[in-house]
Amino acid sequence: MPQYRSFVPEGGLLPPGEFYMPRLGRLNMGPASPELMERFVARFRALFDAEIYVPKVLRVTSFEKEVADCIHIVTLDKGTGAWKFDSFAPACATRLGVDLSGAEVIDERFEGYGSRFSAELLKVTQRESPVYIGMACYENNRRVLSHHMFIPASNNGRRITQCIIMSA
Repeated sequence: MPQYRSFVPEGGLLPPGEFYMPRLGRLNMGPASPELMERFVARFRALFDAEIYVPKVLRVTSFEKEVADCIHIVTLDKGTGAWKFDSFAPACATRLGVDLSGAEVIDERFEGYGSRFSAELLKVTQRESPVYIGMACYENNRRVLSHHMFIPASNNGRRITQCIIMSA
């Protein structure tokens, strides 16, 4: 298991539902980002762009439905060190034909659509800052570009325990 730096120096344990989350103020998504992703970023900034050490309550329902349907929440399993889908984005579940809530991000049913998820989550834990990427994936036997933003969160200040992933 990789070593984790302190996500929020002097950060304490938070009540359920509260997390430390980074600011997105300096995130550069590039000109090819889809409009849905831009709406997500604008709302995320409005909700969460305070100082990182200010705890925030995470509610996916704070986003409009079309955006919320594309949000995954993944959690780091303390025992195994594996990332698991705490909640799987409903729009992705519809495209795949299966809800992977509770499954590991390396689940074979997600292969082809999110085969780089675990590698990107490792980058997030090492950098402890948001990461925006475009991933090639296959839907209905055709190659498409899938846009993803990985946003770390911590409920104990010491390491990343959850990550919000916007997929568009």
